[in-house]
This record gives sequence, C-alpha cells and structure tokens, in this order.
Amino acid sequence: MSLNSFKIILTAIFSSLQITSTAQIKPKLTSGDKWETFYEKVPVSGEIRVGAMGYDGDERVVPTKFNVRIPEHNMSTLCVEISSIDGRYEARLPYDISNLKEGNYEFELPTRYASHLRNYTAKEIVILAKIGNDCESSRYFYLLSSWNKHSENPSNVFIYLNSDKPVFFRFRKLNNNEIINIECKPIKAPISVAYNCKCEIPLKDIQNVTDFYLRQRVRKINEISFVNYSFPFKF
Repeated sequence: MSLNSFKIILTAIFSSLQITSTAQIKPKLTSGDKWETFYEKVPVSGEIRVGAMGYDGDERVVPTKFNVRIPEHNMSTLCVEISSIDGRYEARLPYDISNLKEGNYEFELPTRYASHLRNYTAKEIVILAKIGNDCESSRYFYLLSSWNKHSENPSNVFIYLNSDKPVFFRFRKLNNNEIINIECKPIKAPISVAYNCKCEIPLKDIQNVTDFYLRQRVRKINEISFVNYSFPFKF
C-alpha cells in the first residue's frame, strides 16, 4: 500500500469518528405527532415551571438544535418543552436517551418555524428538559439546557417561571440542613405571557444540596399562605 493511500484511509477513519461523536440526537416522534405550535393569536399560559437554562443572553438562537447536560442516570426518555416569552411558540417532544452516558449532548429540533424562531434571543425562548422513563412518569428530574452550546460550563442556573405572585427557589444544604431561599425577580419585557419572572442561582451555591422546590406566596385579604411546587433538579 502506498503512503498516500494509507493517509487517505486514516483521514476517512478520523472523519467518520468525528461525525459519530458530534451527531445530533433526533427526537422520538411518530408520523402525525403534533409536537409544536406557532400561534397567530397569543393564548394564556398557566404552568408555573417554564424553563431551566445554563445561559441567559441577548444573542439570537440557532432554532434547529439545542444542548442538554445529561447527568448519570438509569432512565430512558428526555422530555423537552420549549416556550417563547410572548406565548406564540410552544413545543413538546421526547428523545430516547437510554444509551447516553453522562455528558453534554446536542439535540435536533426539526421545527417548521425556524424563520420565526431565529428572531428570538436566548432569554426570549426557553427550554424545560426533564428525564424519566417516559414523559408521564412520576419520577423525573429537570436538567440544564441551553441554546448555542452554553450549557457545558455555566456559572449560573436560570429558572424561568410563570407567576403573578412572589416566588422563591428553595433548597436544603446537606451539611447542616439549612434552607436557602433565592428570590425570583420579575422580568422586564414588553410582552411576558409564557413566563414573567426569573431565578438566577450561582451554580456553586447548589453543590451538595437537595430538596429543590419553588415556594409561592399567596395573599388572600389579610392572610398569607404558601404553595410549594417540586423542582427535582440534576446537573
């Protein structure tokens, strides 16, 4: 075999390895699944948990792919919800992750609305990803997501919520059982339908902690009560 032929074979081998390691993961959809919508008229949104992101910025998104940080797990499905702040776009779709090990992965978003979505910035359209055995499983964990590969080494976690009442993100330290409260702040935006407040949490502050949940303060006449929403989180 000549030296040039040997070089060509090596180049082909390394190229195929590179493609395999960086290939996007496709969603687990069947024909006829209605998994995304872009509304001409904005509906009213109701779910309090809307996004968990590793980046919050003004750069425009690449709407055909996103990244999720997959922890060590024994579950089979990644369930993804995507919401734009103006309430016009929403998507829900599953991915098979049964063979994925711990790491950062790029997932394909086969959207029909790329021309609309590329007008949003990273803080105007958010992702809520969770893993479970299926999307209806009672045992699940929320994960850290991002557009444009920003979830690899984040310094902060951004939790996006839909709440007209004060909300705190809470967790408990493992070493002394201290409960930590982080206030979620209103988002200043011309239109905020799907989500209207954000919790910014330094990632270093949630190392060696447990019992993540949201606490919403509710005032009725002269009485104040609290409603808790579970937020099981892995990163």
